[in-house]
Amino acid sequence: RPHVWYFAVADCGESKLLSATRIRYEFMAWQEDGTEFSVEQDTVLLMHLAEVCLLAAFSFFYITLCKKYMESAENLHATIWALSIAG
Repeated sequence: RPHVWYFAVADCGESKLLSATRIRYEFMAWQEDGTEFSVEQDTVLLMHLAEVCLLAAFSFFYITLCKKYMESAENLHATIWALSIAG
């Protein structure tokens, strides 16, 4: 299950409010299955696959429409070419 960790650092000795302090730390956390991925990243692969599938479907639809328009008008307008290349 997900956890949120909070850390606090205190200097109980000399008060050096005007000087900078360097802190070195290393924190490693593993999930129950041995991975280091957080809960938020569980569905990242699925979302990327959905995005690629939607992009492929849109590209196929767009190319089909451009081909139909080229057959009827013999050419695409320069603006459509520019926007297609830019995208």
